[in-house]
Amino acid sequence: MGDKLRIVFTGDIAFSKHMADAWQGDGCFSDDIRQYLQAADFVVGNIEGPVTDAEENSGTFLHKTSGAAGKYLADQNIRIWSLANNHSMDFGEKGLADTARHAEELSCRCVGAGKDLRDALTPVVVGEEVKAGILSVTQPLRASMMAGPEKPGAAGWDRTDELRGKIEELRGTVDWIVLVVHGGEEFCDLPMPYIREQYLAMLDLGADVIVAHHPHVVQPYESVDGKMIFYSLGNFVFDTEFQRSFSHTSSGVLAGLDLRKDSFAFDHLAFQIQPQSHEIAACPAPPVFRELGANEYEQIWPFAARCFQEKLLRKKAVLGRWWTHSKVLTFFHELYSCRRPRERKVITGKWRSYFRRWNQPEYKDLFEYMKE
Repeated sequence: MGDKLRIVFTGDIAFSKHMADAWQGDGCFSDDIRQYLQAADFVVGNIEGPVTDAEENSGTFLHKTSGAAGKYLADQNIRIWSLANNHSMDFGEKGLADTARHAEELSCRCVGAGKDLRDALTPVVVGEEVKAGILSVTQPLRASMMAGPEKPGAAGWDRTDELRGKIEELRGTVDWIVLVVHGGEEFCDLPMPYIREQYLAMLDLGADVIVAHHPHVVQPYESVDGKMIFYSLGNFVFDTEFQRSFSHTSSGVLAGLDLRKDSFAFDHLAFQIQPQSHEIAACPAPPVFRELGANEYEQIWPFAARCFQEKLLRKKAVLGRWWTHSKVLTFFHELYSCRRPRERKVITGKWRSYFRRWNQPEYKDLFEYMKE
């Protein structure tokens, strides 16, 4: 490590569904991926669902990683497990306890979920000459998955006072504070304004870098007054039939941070999940993985909102919402949805997009990508 600390971050990991057996044999990582992981001092992986050998649950949206697959992750240097996500409690308190037990046996560390809120908000501190504190929180999507003062679960980003206190406590002992966040709209290629505002507020709490996931697709990154937000790294080890109903879910990015005492730099390795072999192999980054400043974002997000609204309707159709087959009923459903602030923002962004021309040559590749 010396005067530089290198930490690599992954997107969503779940050895379930199509990826359930991908860890067997030589594993699913190409040589490029393995080398990138092994070259880091530490790797932080978002473990979607518990690491447990509990009996398989047939639920479509439930995920877990077996103990043997957990060992595969540890062998690949993924030894910091971020558990603040909407699947950490898929197998209840037993699944969470099993995860902690496997992590201890494999000399891994967990962050973001625990036996109570205090445990879930306990940071992982890494490094010697250069030190970094890692915290992990999730968008509070369901009350049942959230940790409380005497309740196991994941740390929510709505626990603002507790999170601020942890960041202030860390600031006196580390050089850098990295906040791993699980949140955002699934299958949306750009963060919607309310998500961007949420992450900017987290920087104001004192975080230096935010690394996010949950959309299951890659999103841009942004520099803000010497700090950095990675809005979504996409999937890493994640592949289901439902995911295959949407574009760009087979792409992902590994983000590497090189931290020094008074500066940091980053690099990345993009990859593709091969649908037949399940190999995860390096490839060029998608055009959406780019620096997008505030002015550029304001110009582009309405177009992303329109594309996202189309994906949202497709998502509801896949889930069996009968009204999606009628344009008239869909229109009235949009009007009905406007009573909710988040959906209202997406829908108004969509309608704003119809009154603009989207032919700027510098964004042509991005527009074509979002329309896929």
